[in-house]
Formats: sequence, structure tokens, C-alpha cells
Amino acid sequence: MSEIHLTIFKGVVMKLKTAILAVALAFCSGAAFAENQTITLTNNGGFWTGGFSVSHTTGAFTDSITFNPAAIGYTSASIFTLGFTQASNIDFSSAILYTSGNTTGIPLSLSSSLGGMFESGMLPPTLLAGPFRLDVSGISGQAGTYTGALNISPVPEAETYAMFGIGLGVIGFFARRRATNRISTSHRGPLTAVA
Repeated sequence: MSEIHLTIFKGVVMKLKTAILAVALAFCSGAAFAENQTITLTNNGGFWTGGFSVSHTTGAFTDSITFNPAAIGYTSASIFTLGFTQASNIDFSSAILYTSGNTTGIPLSLSSSLGGMFESGMLPPTLLAGPFRLDVSGISGQAGTYTGALNISPVPEAETYAMFGIGLGVIGFFARRRATNRISTSHRGPLTAVA
């Protein structure tokens, strides 16, 4: 074999070793998955709502769910998973809701019960402005699934509070008037006949 052929052979063997090493590292390092969804919120008389479902195979995941259109109101978010077996189990590590101009996000409160079979994340109603993006991270079994929802309730306008206040005032006025009439009629004394 000539020196040129030997050099080419060594180069091919070196590239083959590198390729084999890369494939081996890919299989040994564990997979990371990401699901990116865009959910269109449904407007039900000023109440916006949207739900989603995500499935994963074995490994770590980080999902990003975006909600459109942007809305302002009391916003609540939730995620749930129920895994009866290790294969269908999902363990949440974080869930963060990002809003317009908020780069740090608002974490959902994560909880686990039934020995880890049921896991959830909740954000109680909080006054926020969209657009909204929910990032969820965790580890999935062979066939893990979780669901979630984002709900936005409208902020009552000033006119609503004004009408509420006027209504309370009217009720208070009539209650006071009724109490005053009872007091004045009970102090009149006995009735006498006029001849």
C-alpha cells in the first residue's frame, strides 16, 4: 500500500470512529423533547378559555404553549397528570406563565398526591395582561400525558362598581326608612275614639 493510500485509510477510520462515538453518546445521554403549541382562546361572553393536551415518550421535556389572542383579566392556569403506572407517569419540575413584558414569569404552584400518581400545577386568578406563554418542564415515562387550561375572566368596569354601590345605597335607604317608621308608630300611644 502506498503512503497516500495509507493516509486516506487512516482519515476514513478516524472519521468512522468519530461518527460511532457521536451515535453512542446520543443513545447514552437520554433524550430531551419539546412540544410547542399555539392555542386559540375561545371568547365566551368576555370570558376567555383554552385547553391543551401533550403526550411524551421516555425522557426529559420542556414544552412551550402560547395562547392567542392577547387578553386582559383575572388569569388562572392549571396543568394535571394522572399516571397509574411508571410508564404513564409524568413528574413536573416547573411550570411558569410568562406575560407581556414579564421576562421572569409567574410560577405555578406544583403539588403531588397519591404517591406521585396525580400531579398538578395551579395559578390562582391573578390580574394579568397577555399575550401568554406557559412553559412546562418535567420527566415522562414511556407514554406520559398531561392536560392544561388557561382561563381569563373580565375585569369589572367602573360602571359595574358604581351600579353595585348605588344598589346598596338604595337598599340601605329603604331599610333605614322602614326601621324609622316602626319606631315612630310604636310611640304614638293608645287609640282613642272621637265623639
